[in-house]
Amino acid sequence: MRALLLNAMKGALRLSPASRDPNSLLYALECRIAKELAIIGEFRWRGIGTFKVTIRPPMEGTHPATGEPKTWPEALSVSFRPSRKFKSMIQSFRDPNAQETSLQYNDDEELDLDCV
Repeated sequence: MRALLLNAMKGALRLSPASRDPNSLLYALECRIAKELAIIGEFRWRGIGTFKVTIRPPMEGTHPATGEPKTWPEALSVSFRPSRKFKSMIQSFRDPNAQETSLQYNDDEELDLDCV
């Protein structure tokens, strides 16, 4: 899976220099995740978590206002389950007793994140 993600990122970097911005890299990542979810139904990102597609079957019911019978179409939803490593990373940023992290807001209201 990691190789697929790297190939998607390399493909985004092959674009013209004007479009080599973080948005194009994120778009390439979004496309790869969406494609895997559409084909396989699950996307596991080691160290981050698992995305999973669930499809709820059509439901029969009654319209609450009119009382008429109604059929709701099937619904697709995507769930995310974070890995233990990712949860502990988030917790370390939330813990007031943890050592100073580089997660802070600049004066420009931009988020500066340096987790490495």
